[in-house]
Amino acid sequence: MSEPVLVSTIDLHTHTTASDGTLLPTELVRLAAQRGLRYLGIADHDTTYGLPEALTAAQAFPDLTIVPAVELSATSQHGGDFHLLGYGIDASSPALQRALDAFRQDRESRVERIVARLRENNVPITLDQVEANAAGGAVSRAHIGRVLIENGEVETINEAFDRWLGRNRPAFVPRLPLFAADAVRLVREAGGFSVLAHPLTMGKFERQLPELIEAGLAGIEVWYGPYSPDQRELLAELAREYELIATGGSDYHGPDHREGRDLGNAPVPDSVLDDIRRLAPELL
Repeated sequence: MSEPVLVSTIDLHTHTTASDGTLLPTELVRLAAQRGLRYLGIADHDTTYGLPEALTAAQAFPDLTIVPAVELSATSQHGGDFHLLGYGIDASSPALQRALDAFRQDRESRVERIVARLRENNVPITLDQVEANAAGGAVSRAHIGRVLIENGEVETINEAFDRWLGRNRPAFVPRLPLFAADAVRLVREAGGFSVLAHPLTMGKFERQLPELIEAGLAGIEVWYGPYSPDQRELLAELAREYELIATGGSDYHGPDHREGRDLGNAPVPDSVLDDIRRLAPELL
């Protein structure tokens, strides 16, 4: 297999085994350096556990800057879920860590209930299998999906969500709600700023954007790996209209990536760095 073509040296949206990625933080940092990335945003879901290891690993690569982040799962007041990227956070923030601990406990309880519902539907799966797949990281539906693939129940993660794990599917269990204003506040109290991740996955997001901006949203993810040029242009125009910064990243989870989500595969321009410096000059 040929080496993937690096589209940008900036990738502000990646995941490690601390959540649902498949590479250890050290492995991700090493791969980013090998591919020539200059800025790597590590934004694990509802946890910052991978950041200390990543920052330590990056000391061996002086040309690579780690942008500490977290990806929070949140809920709009109007209904509908979305993901919020918190950049430039202080991972030691007590308020942030208390919230993340609550989310982590909720994730564990949620996974137990999802596994129970799958077994009620005659799908052979155990909690031990899911925890082994998570390898010590925060357990998630993605880990359940991978076990379903390993067990031959489905062929892809998308199929796992479409058949069993997605909203209104047989094994769906809602998570602990975190509303927009609270999510933005958490990020701000931790010294960071908030960006709406992959906006087009949020139902009717344009109608809900004013609510998020009122709560303190600073930007939207425009250069998202899987998005088409037309979709990126639409999002860039909205960012200009609402005076938000535009960020971007691949949403890389590991070598078994989906199309458009390989490391460095999002066409993130250098101008993003200038926008970030205006919000958080100490970050870069």
